[in-house]
Amino acid sequence: MDSNPTIVVIPYWVKDVLDHTGQSANDLFDYNVVSQILSQEEQAVLLASQTTALSIFKPTEFGADGWSLSSAWKNSGTPEAATVVDLSNKLVASPSFAQELLSRYSEPAVNTYSADKFNVIDMNPHCLGLVIQPNILYQGMHVARNDLYAMVQEILMQLHKTMTFEQVAGLTLYTTYFKLMQQSK
Repeated sequence: MDSNPTIVVIPYWVKDVLDHTGQSANDLFDYNVVSQILSQEEQAVLLASQTTALSIFKPTEFGADGWSLSSAWKNSGTPEAATVVDLSNKLVASPSFAQELLSRYSEPAVNTYSADKFNVIDMNPHCLGLVIQPNILYQGMHVARNDLYAMVQEILMQLHKTMTFEQVAGLTLYTTYFKLMQQSK
């Protein structure tokens, strides 16, 4: 794995479509596959979700690249992919879209850990998928500290499968894990 993992945010409804069509999460990097299972609007929302969701999860602390899907689709050379990327960029620039997207992932103000709010999956040796459920946010735009701690812990456990302890310990995410652990006390 590279020095920092690529983390792809996968909205629950995209994961449901993948499961229903027999595709793997790694197929999200193949625009030809994605274009067969998601409409252009759904594709644009998926790309926009990367930026919007990762901004909530503080990508500088995660050390993650939220535009890996966008880059892969652009490199596909498919004209439709370029159209979807442009549409996604317009969505990201719209404050009303960000509010709408955030509202889809909100729950009542409860700051307790629940494992069904997210799931971390292996996509390929260089990437993890973070499947987020509708109840991941509370108070409209925050991930509860306990949930964020559990999320980071799960990501690190997945990374230990393909990286040495020294490699994992050198990640920005590892430092974030200890900060969150101290804040939880």
